[in-house]
Amino acid sequence: MTHMPYNPTASHLIIRSVMAPKMFVAIVVLAITFAEADAISYVQPQTSIRCPPRNETCYIQLTVSTMETLTAYCVKNGTRESSGFQVVVNSEGGFDFVFENLVENGNVTELFQPIVADGTTRRNLLVVNDQLPGPTIIGYKNQRVRINVTNNLGKEAITLHWHGQHVNGSSGSQNQYSDGVPYITQCPILPSNSFVYDFEFYPAGTYWYHSHQFDERSNGMYGALVVLDSDESDPGFEDIPEEHTISFFEWFPVNSDSWIEAPYALPDPVNSSVPYMSITTYDGTSASGELFFAGFMNFGGWRFNQAASNCFRVANNSLPFFNVSTNTSYRFRIIGSQVTFAYRFSISGHKMRVIATDGIDAIVPNNTAVDFIIVHVGERYDFVLNASENVDNYLMLVETLEVPSELEQRGYCVKSHRGYAVLHYDGASDVLPVDFDDSYEPNTRCTTNNSCYALNCPFENFPPDLNIQCINVGELELSNREPVPNDDVSSTAFLNFGFSRGPSINDRIFDFPQSPPLSQLEDIPPNLFCQYSVFQTPTTVSSGGPSTAAPTTTLSTQPPFTCVHTYTATNDTIEFVFMNLGQDKDISGGEAHPIHLHGHHYFIMNVGFPTYVNGTVSMINSDINCSADGGFCNTGVRWANDVVPTSACEQSNTCPLKDTVIVPVGGYVRLRFPRNNWGWWIMHCHIEPHLLFGMAMVVNETSVPGSFPVPNRFPTCENFDFSTMDPATPATEPLINPSEFTSYRDATIALAVISFLLLAAFIAVLIAFIIVCSKKNGSSITKVEIEMK
Repeated sequence: MTHMPYNPTASHLIIRSVMAPKMFVAIVVLAITFAEADAISYVQPQTSIRCPPRNETCYIQLTVSTMETLTAYCVKNGTRESSGFQVVVNSEGGFDFVFENLVENGNVTELFQPIVADGTTRRNLLVVNDQLPGPTIIGYKNQRVRINVTNNLGKEAITLHWHGQHVNGSSGSQNQYSDGVPYITQCPILPSNSFVYDFEFYPAGTYWYHSHQFDERSNGMYGALVVLDSDESDPGFEDIPEEHTISFFEWFPVNSDSWIEAPYALPDPVNSSVPYMSITTYDGTSASGELFFAGFMNFGGWRFNQAASNCFRVANNSLPFFNVSTNTSYRFRIIGSQVTFAYRFSISGHKMRVIATDGIDAIVPNNTAVDFIIVHVGERYDFVLNASENVDNYLMLVETLEVPSELEQRGYCVKSHRGYAVLHYDGASDVLPVDFDDSYEPNTRCTTNNSCYALNCPFENFPPDLNIQCINVGELELSNREPVPNDDVSSTAFLNFGFSRGPSINDRIFDFPQSPPLSQLEDIPPNLFCQYSVFQTPTTVSSGGPSTAAPTTTLSTQPPFTCVHTYTATNDTIEFVFMNLGQDKDISGGEAHPIHLHGHHYFIMNVGFPTYVNGTVSMINSDINCSADGGFCNTGVRWANDVVPTSACEQSNTCPLKDTVIVPVGGYVRLRFPRNNWGWWIMHCHIEPHLLFGMAMVVNETSVPGSFPVPNRFPTCENFDFSTMDPATPATEPLINPSEFTSYRDATIALAVISFLLLAAFIAVLIAFIIVCSKKNGSSITKVEIEMK
């Protein structure tokens, strides 16, 4: 019994995706041929949810559950059940049932379409509405949305965060409680429980949602979120978010807690007798601390064997298709929902005109079309593609920033560090041959006479011989000019994202409290908090010399080093400097950090790169002075010579707005944002293991005047100890004092013995009485019998 990949044109399918992209490649024949022969129809989930018009409230149900890859689940009344049949991908790109007789003998007529993944790996995933990624949500700016999230996992608590949405709480609403961060804005949603997120979509643009509960996002709990601006005039291109939204992913063969949380326990993929060690990127720093297994776009794609000596495609499974018509322009939206690695995205034979980043309209200077867009974890980019090439199928590619020559030196297969999809022109063949050309090498498109452009490099430049010019994110220009706020600017907070004691900010490892400070601040012991301003404050001490000698100022970093690290905003405008400096004596092993701030977009005023020698990081950026703490850059940091770098974009009102920005190794990003959103907003590195182990802090904006009550019956969570009795309980001591237990026990035994003896005596008297009565009755009967005779 052979089945081919899903064909959305097949009329017998009982559920069709709403304007779903063609997410399959038919290798030999269409699925309908086999489905009709086997009399089995395949249920598809609804892959997008479009809200009603913006003046209506949008109601959405999202249910989180588990699914296993390569499993065709049974269907009852159109709903996926928990039982199913295992499948394997066959040589033709379809799938066969592992135990075919079970399907035939079970008179199966409906099954749920399997998640094929890489075509060979069978593992459990967390899914939203029975799919991965979850359904693309499409709404409108300023539209109220009520999203009911139901936890059907059985053993894991969950949350959902609406990445990039401001969930603004400064207008007297309760939106800030919908940010979806466990133990900061809410308690996690327990199994069999639901939570309704209630907020207004804002701003417009490309966003995404994902779990913020430990590593659930890495196991599949995410989806795209597109907010449309209905006031926008005709943009001059087709905008079909249901079809042209692409979410990136990293695929692991096991649950992520066995993969990303202990990377040095993983063996090298070629030489299993040694542990895996990270590979450098083009500036000599680390591309990622984790081992790369496979990359996906919209959770589909190919995987290649990781050894160069045996570099072949492990399965001929489906590729995602993204459809275009010739001589038409389209808006594409790409979402950095991967886990640890940055991806360099390109399309064979095509350039891209960037029009937005992180939801906010922005362009490359001179509106230059780019060949590559580098997307770090958490970022989003929108671009316009002009479908002006010959009618054909073109390979779409994501690739890690690991240096290919180093991959080859390790004996790795370079193709295994990529992810694949297809740009399909209408009129081209819907059938990809088994030997479809996967030889597209992105770097070969760049020559001395025809150099390439790459947007958002985490370093200043690629090596000269690659002929790729970098455009860093600070060079983007707002499409609609907007001045950087400069009223009541705070003292600059220098925040260093490093690893001195582990993933941390300014040597402080973030530890989540047991209760959300947004709703239960009084339940959190004050000693769990540490304030940025406290350990940055200079301490004046005596010089120890003559009484006329001037006192000296020192900086003393005090414990706790693991704490609820907090920055309290009091000025109208906040200025941060995100640094990635570590100890300036050794920065070569660092990683670039994508830093995300909840509840805000911020203006990028400056991006500073380190000093390079032959393209390799050598020294930290000279704009920063870290001498106060011996070069660790965690306390007492200031601008060199107390001179603030000039910001050209601030003068032209074109500074780009971001909610997630990459901070280069040895460099910094200076930014500003207004204090205009009441709440507690977490700020963190979006590389999953960096966040999990402490590279985060919270920005406290609760000083905004006003009354913001906790929602009625809002769930609570806190530590509990039986040692403190409830005041409503009458007894303040145990009912039985342990010291008196022995006498109580002895009295109880004595009473039991006496009761037993009395009961035995009573029974004996009763038996004697019955015997006497029986004898008397027997004599009279005899007398009667004699007389009768």
